[in-house]
Amino acid sequence: MITLRNIIAKTPLFLRVVSLYVVIGMIFGLVFQFQTVQNKTSFNIVPVRQEKIIDQPRPTAKAIIKGEPLSIVLERLDINLPIEAGIYNKDTNDWTLSNDAVYYAQITSLPNDQRGITFIYGHNNKFVLGRLGELVVGDVINLTTKNGHTFTYIYSYDAIVPPDLTTVLYDNPESPQLIIMTCEGIWSQTRRLMYFDLQGVI
Repeated sequence: MITLRNIIAKTPLFLRVVSLYVVIGMIFGLVFQFQTVQNKTSFNIVPVRQEKIIDQPRPTAKAIIKGEPLSIVLERLDINLPIEAGIYNKDTNDWTLSNDAVYYAQITSLPNDQRGITFIYGHNNKFVLGRLGELVVGDVINLTTKNGHTFTYIYSYDAIVPPDLTTVLYDNPESPQLIIMTCEGIWSQTRRLMYFDLQGVI
């Protein structure tokens, strides 16, 4: 009976030694290839760079510059008047008026650099707003506030409206406007609205 032991016994010693070296060489070769594959695999892994996250400050809303009206000056027409608080009397249907000042309608926006209407009104006489009939487009008016700001407005246009028109008081344009109102007509039967656009504030 031919067995593996008989075959090995009949194989010359030289061939047995050579075969052993071949087997050992193959084993070492496989181990070397395995290590090479591992090294290549680990070498080819590109590390991900960890970026440092820096907390960025959140943008803050621009602070509104505003203030309670104190006075208006229109140098070209020699107008320099204090501004008082204008109050509507529901019993008499009248607004506060005098012969030496103009009034700020408190239901409208304070002078500011963002948006809205600031509404000023006064008598149409030589002591108050009578000379505004001489306005020309581009005239400059400065409005100062009690907290020290000066708002500069440029005259744009005017409109003649009935005395009971009140919707203008509730307008909210995206750019700040100053509106000055005075009486118009022989019998003061209408109102004149003068529109000024904000140019800047300091």
